[in-house]
Formats: sequence, structure tokens, C-alpha cells
Amino acid sequence: MRHPLRALAGLTVLTVIVAACGGEEVAPFGTGEVTVEPVSQVISTPATLSARTFAATVREAASVDVLAPAVATVERFDVADGTVVTEGQRLGTLRSQALTTSLRQAESTYLGALMNERSAVDALARANATPPVNADIYENRNEEVQILYAEALAEADRLRRVGAAFAEIRAQEILAQQYRTEYDAWVRLNDAVTSASAALRSAEQALDQARAAASDLTLVAPIAGTVRIATDGVAGGGRTLTEGSDVTAAQPIVTVTATGGHRVDLTVPETDLAPVAVGARVAVDLEAFPGTALTGRVTRIVTAAGPVASGVTSATPTSATFVAEVELDGDAGLELRDGLTGTGSLDDLAFGDRYEVTLEVDEVDVVLVAVGQPVSIELDALRATPLTGTIVAIAAAPVRNATGATVYPTRVRLDAPEGAAELPTLRGGLTGTGDVEVERLEAPLTVPSIALLRSGGNEVVFVVRDGAAVEVPVTVLAFGDLRAAIEGDLEPGEQVITTGIERVRDGDPVEVG
Repeated sequence: MRHPLRALAGLTVLTVIVAACGGEEVAPFGTGEVTVEPVSQVISTPATLSARTFAATVREAASVDVLAPAVATVERFDVADGTVVTEGQRLGTLRSQALTTSLRQAESTYLGALMNERSAVDALARANATPPVNADIYENRNEEVQILYAEALAEADRLRRVGAAFAEIRAQEILAQQYRTEYDAWVRLNDAVTSASAALRSAEQALDQARAAASDLTLVAPIAGTVRIATDGVAGGGRTLTEGSDVTAAQPIVTVTATGGHRVDLTVPETDLAPVAVGARVAVDLEAFPGTALTGRVTRIVTAAGPVASGVTSATPTSATFVAEVELDGDAGLELRDGLTGTGSLDDLAFGDRYEVTLEVDEVDVVLVAVGQPVSIELDALRATPLTGTIVAIAAAPVRNATGATVYPTRVRLDAPEGAAELPTLRGGLTGTGDVEVERLEAPLTVPSIALLRSGGNEVVFVVRDGAAVEVPVTVLAFGDLRAAIEGDLEPGEQVITTGIERVRDGDPVEVG
């Protein structure tokens, strides 16, 4: 709603006496001065503080299988069941005749392509090195041949037009054909270089892939954790793989379960995703272990299985949700179990990223509100510490608030207050009032808001001039806290009637006492 007007605060009150019939005096009237000063139109709305905390759930730590790149044989294991390894540590090696053969074929193909490419480049270089016949005019033989070819064709055409002998014309055509044959040979050399270079790049890629596949025969731990040797899927019988065991392509050889045994998943609504990044430090408080915080860092952010309701009222019924996977620094001596829940927070976030305010802008006022407008927020629990911010988003569609009113949720990014580190702990759900400055006029004419009167469908004021009340139509530009910015036939310093205005008529004689 618009900011309520405060009746007489700050007004200059003078005694204005209207002469009544028969000379009888009535109660004095109040007046206020016409001034030139800034006016800000403000809309006040309910405000709710949201703290960026996230629902946290303990999950069993990830297990990663190390797979065979192709049909192979286990050559050796450097670890055993239960071995604790670091990321990148060697686990063992495989040997594969198929990959070895593929690598040798790729190497042979690469060498052949390399020789072809060099041969084509050398041939083109020799052609380009051929000097022009007339070195004073042409830079190289290729340029000379192209120009001579064009000149021979032009000469043959000229001879035909003047009716020269057939033999003379034919001689020029043969000369042009010789030049064209020489030029076509040069073009074929260029094409050969292009083709040979493409074949060499293809052979390089095939060789890189063959080498990568061969390098995969060295088994490496993808994460830090505990090793478990896989079962022998070829021999069967539930036995584990051993040196000499045959494996098929993509068959698990070793499984590594992450150190610590557990991770934490944070549920992040898309409206809060921006400050959450891989590497961000996280603190987690579990419901089962109050007072003991777990710490870790975000290692991956993935889309959740399906949309869930956002923690902040949204313009749409549901919004996309993401899961931030947190690798724990340790278990802090707690007996963690899959499914434990709690709250996660990113304590390194700046103040403006850690907290946000949502305003409930009434449908009547929403047309005046825009992204970028400044907002002052007064929380009921922190009246001595006002907050400021800027509107960053306005819902496209309205919702019903708790009282059933139609409102547009409007998001406000907060400015970091001076002495933010000394603020009491802010908590999501704190409520208060947000004042949105929807318009500011720097130097308009202003009158006390209570001097305005509706008359004949227009706004008017009564100004005291030459001992009489004069009705002056005005156009209201903006309503401020106590004063209204107006346009009209008024001058700064004039007095307008503010109280008892409903008893005044245009032309009534008045006295200012």
C-alpha cells in the first residue's frame, strides 16, 4: 500500500480566519508553505528475510568402477581387497593383444601418412621454386603462368575478331593450353598437400586414441578410497579376479569406494543456485548431532530427479532444483548413516549472497515497481538496524498471500550494511516492512499532502492571496511521505490551507493571524 500520510508533522501552522456571515468567527485554519524540495514516492510492503541455507542429506559415498578398456588379461595387481589408495595411485596392469595390435596398426598408418604428407609438400615446394621466365615482371612462375594464359586466350580471341588466319589463331590456342596444363599441375600439387595433411591429422587422432586405449591397460584409482577386487565374470563361480584372469571390454576390474564412506547432498532451488559453485566451502549441521558441524566442499552440481517447491514463494508452482554434492573433510567422530538430514550453509558467501528479502507487492502497486529501484527494509526484530537493497526480480504472475490478497513476490538483493560482522545472527523467516522508492523528483513544487482536495474530478489547493482563499487546480506528480510534488499556478513561499479545508470556498475572505 502507499505510505500513510502523517497529518500535521513538520507543517507550519498559522492562524487563518474566514469571515463568516454576520461577522461571526469560526475555528482557525492551518496552513502550510509551498516549497521546492526533493520528493520521493514510496510504496510500503510486507517483507520477509530469506537466509540461503539448504536442506542437507547424508548419502553413502560414491563408488567408482575401474573398467577394462577392451578384451584383456590381468597382468598384475598392485593392491588387494581393503587397500586404501589415493587418487591417481596405480592399481595394476592389463595386457591386451587386440589393443597392442591396434596400436601397431595406428603407428604404421601414421608413419605412412606422414611420409605422404612430406612428399606432397616437397613436390609443391619444388614447383613453387621454379623461377619465372621474366623475373623483372613476375614474382614467381605460378603468377606468370596465370597471366600468360589469360593473355594467350585474349590474343586468340582478338585474332578471331579481325579475321586472322586459322593457323595463327590455333597457335595462340595451343600456347594457352600449355600454360593451362602447367597451372593445373600446380593446382593438383596443392590439392595433394591438402589431402595428405587431412589424412595425417586423421592418422594422428587414431594414434592418440590407440595410445590412450593402451595406456588404459594401466589401472589407476579414479578417487581416493578403499579398494575391492571385482569378481571374475569370465571364469564365473564367484571368484575374484587374479593375475592371469581374462576380462571382457567394460568389465569392472576394481571398485574404489570414496574415503570417509559418506557425502552430503544439498538441495538447491534454482533461485539460489547462482552463488553455489564447485569448490565452495560448506558447513553442515545434522539434526541427529546438534552442535557438531561437518565441513566439506562442493565437488559436483547436478540436476535433481524432479522439480520441487522452492523455499521462496515463486511465480510458478514449481521450479527446477539442483543437488550440490559435498565431499566431507571427515566425519568429526560421528556415526554417519545414509539418510540423516540437516542444514547446509555456505559461510564464505558475501552478505548480499547469503541473505535475500522477498516483498509482497500489492497488485495495485506492482505497475509502479521496477527492477533496479532502491528499497529500505526494517525488520521487526532489528528496528535499530535498517537494511537497504535493490529490486532484482519481480514475479511474472501473482500469488495469494497468507491473508488471501493478490500479491507479486519481488526479490531484493541486500547491500552489506556497515558493521555487518557485528550484526546479530539473521535467520530466514524474519519479517518486517520494505519501502520501495518508486519515483524521485529532485526539485518540484511541493505542498503538504493534506492541502490537496478533490474538486470536480480534479485535485485543487486553496492558496491565501490578498486576504482571500483562491482555489488553484494542480496536477499531482508524486506523493511523498508528508508532501506531494505538484504542478500548478503556485509560487514558492505562498501559504496553502491544510486543515479545515473542506469548509473553504473559492474567494472566501481570510485573515492570517
